[in-house]
Amino acid sequence: WLLWKSDVGDVEIVKHSDQFIHARISKGVDTLNLVAVYAAPTATRRSGLWEQLKEVVQLASEPVVIGGDFNTILRLDERMGGSGRLSQDSLEFGSWINASSLI
Repeated sequence: WLLWKSDVGDVEIVKHSDQFIHARISKGVDTLNLVAVYAAPTATRRSGLWEQLKEVVQLASEPVVIGGDFNTILRLDERMGGSGRLSQDSLEFGSWINASSLI
């Protein structure tokens, strides 16, 4: 779900999948891309998500804000227990953030 107040401006759903919604929000001459993410809880089901989101960021000509539940971590101190090393999915998540120049 993506909800907004009517005075936010014009909201256009550009792309959606079972793991994210990409909306373009315009008000006057200002435009913003919003990507709301709810990533699948397993790495197998998240397969391909980072590439899809990378494409969204690359194709946007206006500012992009991405947020939500990515269901993975960037650093080991973000979780308790486990193997003591980052999973391949976590490494791919970090690579996507770097490749997309996100902060």
